[in-house]
Amino acid sequence: MGQWWRIGVREGEAVGLVTAGPFRWVRNPIFTGMLILLSGFVVLEPGVLTALGWCATLFALWLQVARVEEPHLRQVLGDWYAHWASERGRFLPW
Repeated sequence: MGQWWRIGVREGEAVGLVTAGPFRWVRNPIFTGMLILLSGFVVLEPGVLTALGWCATLFALWLQVARVEEPHLRQVLGDWYAHWASERGRFLPW
């Protein structure tokens, strides 16, 4: 991600879009990796709590991305971002 690495959204901050590497397939590969890792915990320690933890994490990541990050990127990058995002999944390649 190089110079575009950031945590959260700051108004007025320069924004770029990384489209290489794993970003060719998904819009949020870091969050995808987190969900895969947590899926391993669910497999290793199956139960209601681990499943609920996975679901809560998915919901929290979805809120962050769908309600904060993506609207900001659509506002700043416009149609270019909307087109790029329409061709790949948020957390999965489809």
